[in-house]
Amino acid sequence: MNKDLKEQESKQDSFRSIWTTPSSAVAMLQITKKMSEIFKWQCETLINDDALLQRLREEKFDLGIAEPNTVCALGLFEVLDMKSTIAVVSNPHLESVAFAIGEPFLPSYIPGLFSSTGDKMTFLERLENIFALTVAKIFGSYCYNAEMEVFIKKFGSFKDYNELIAQVSFVFTNGNPYLDFPRPTLHKTVMIGGFAVAQREKEKQQLSQKWNSILNVRKRTVLVSFGSYARSVDMPEDFKRAMLDVFASMPDVTFIWKYEDENSNIADSLPNVYLSSWVPQVELLEDERLSLFLTHGGLASTNEVAFMGKPAIVAPILGDQVRNSRMLARHGGALVFDKSNLNDAKKLKDTFDEVLNNPEYSQKRRIFGNE
Repeated sequence: MNKDLKEQESKQDSFRSIWTTPSSAVAMLQITKKMSEIFKWQCETLINDDALLQRLREEKFDLGIAEPNTVCALGLFEVLDMKSTIAVVSNPHLESVAFAIGEPFLPSYIPGLFSSTGDKMTFLERLENIFALTVAKIFGSYCYNAEMEVFIKKFGSFKDYNELIAQVSFVFTNGNPYLDFPRPTLHKTVMIGGFAVAQREKEKQQLSQKWNSILNVRKRTVLVSFGSYARSVDMPEDFKRAMLDVFASMPDVTFIWKYEDENSNIADSLPNVYLSSWVPQVELLEDERLSLFLTHGGLASTNEVAFMGKPAIVAPILGDQVRNSRMLARHGGALVFDKSNLNDAKKLKDTFDEVLNNPEYSQKRRIFGNE
């Protein structure tokens, strides 16, 4: 087991290259094989644990809830003879799920998950969107079929992954009808994007003295976080140097940088930079003292920015983040920044200046945050 785990960790280490991998559908096509191997290994580990399967059978569950980025859990529900299942999608939607449940997907005006276009496309952009849609289908079928091999090997004849997805009672997506691009949906698709943010708003937590002190140092504060998948500590050195040069050129602005090595000395000479391996992101975003958020455009962060009405610079790294960035920017209050330019201090500085000094971004974000 430890040997298998190390092999999978070595495969996951290869994803550190995402900082320099183009943010495109082609990039997703390139990592499809690696992803399918990881999904299959996880599924084999689960399904071949007979003791666990027996314990689960004895529970006699009434409802199964699973993420359909992989179909292993839906296959498990079939093995356990669960009659009611729900798919919960962490993306705005998944093309593979839409196709399976019979939901229309029109590439002429609906950007695909891996697309870099908005909903208003030229003819060439529509062709690009069709390509991105095809890549999404290939990605889904390749990974799903790898998992289905596990079930066929253990149980013999087994349902196709399209059947497993189609029989779910509901599909909860992380989409938000006010934020997302418009698209036709079936009654079983329910958008709940931002639900967790709204819940946290009800259970509002106070910032600690540490974070309050940091926010009070200067009139303007910027939060820099690229999520948990794309770690800042793994950034190419020229990216880090450019960012630090920008921070140094703006001494009147405090920068809170989610950096996974708090013991690093890269910012020791910059009194306006605070490194932290963890940040209370939601609490910071809802604080009026935070002026701007530099984010990777993960959907959770995108929903939080929209809900809190905070100006943002979005530098998408991979996958659906390019689409998310276009989705957010079309409402105003956010700028999309190509990650390949993170090594260009001048372009990054100009982008910071544009959003920080142009009141339109704050005004538009406040309007959207109040909708």
